[in-house]
Amino acid sequence: MKSVIIALLLLADVVARATIMIGPQTFTPANGVIPDGNPVGTVFNGNFTWAPSGDQILGPVEVTLNVSGGYAGDLYAYLVDPKGEMVVLMNRPGQGSGTPFGNPSSGFNITLAASGGQSSFASSGQLSGTYNVAGLGNLSGNATGNWELYFADLSPGGVSTVTSWGLGVTVVPEPVTVALGVFGVLLVGLGTVRWARSRAV
Repeated sequence: MKSVIIALLLLADVVARATIMIGPQTFTPANGVIPDGNPVGTVFNGNFTWAPSGDQILGPVEVTLNVSGGYAGDLYAYLVDPKGEMVVLMNRPGQGSGTPFGNPSSGFNITLAASGGQSSFASSGQLSGTYNVAGLGNLSGNATGNWELYFADLSPGGVSTVTSWGLGVTVVPEPVTVALGVFGVLLVGLGTVRWARSRAV
């Protein structure tokens, strides 16, 4: 049992040392205009190439958003990873019972992360800094490939433009993924041997 615990601790150490945050890789849309007052919205594509092909997402994803003009409280956005999993990034930031129209500030340059930062969007004042979006810690699969950023402006009056957006992805390099699989098989084998020995006594 002691050797199994030691092996698990070694495995945890290997994972911790192997994961790295890559990015943010920045994408600049040719036309970043978000149609005003149109819930259909628009999609901005970003081909994430900074991680080698085969590297897997094994930790939080960070998103940077640089938006000019319009009104922050009008906006709704979500992110789609290469395998099609979606995470809502914002839904009329700052909207609440006392602020039905959300944050009235124009434009913002913010970072969205799975932990740390501010837990909710401000109802007034310029949006800035880092905001917590828990779903960004739940993505998995290949880091490389096409990511989609969807934006919609849900109320007319003021045009917002995505001037740039970026992705930072925590990955585990592919050779380490293979090594972890082999290590897991060895652990199972070790447990089987111990079980066989206990039955033989």
